Amino acid sequence: MQLLRSAADGGAGVVVVLNDLTMATRFFDRIILLAEGRILLDGEPAMLTDELIASAYGVAALRGEHAGQPFILPWAPVREATMIQTSFGGAP
Repeated sequence: MQLLRSAADGGAGVVVVLNDLTMATRFFDRIILLAEGRILLDGEPAMLTDELIASAYGVAALRGEHAGQPFILPWAPVREATMIQTSFGGAP
């Protein structure tokens, strides 16, 4: 990921598809979060909320920091009834 970050810093275009939220938020300037074929988020990593993670992955996440770098750890399933449907018409 550091090589890709360096390439982007050097002016190269970089597109990566992954499910690792920590890597995505740590190394990239822009995240496009998809769920059920729809875009839930297209923006900076700081915009990735716990509600969006629950909507996209069906899990609650733990957040922390190590050596000055944030991390996101998918932790436990959330009940579908409590998941926020951000792009699909608001909260249930």
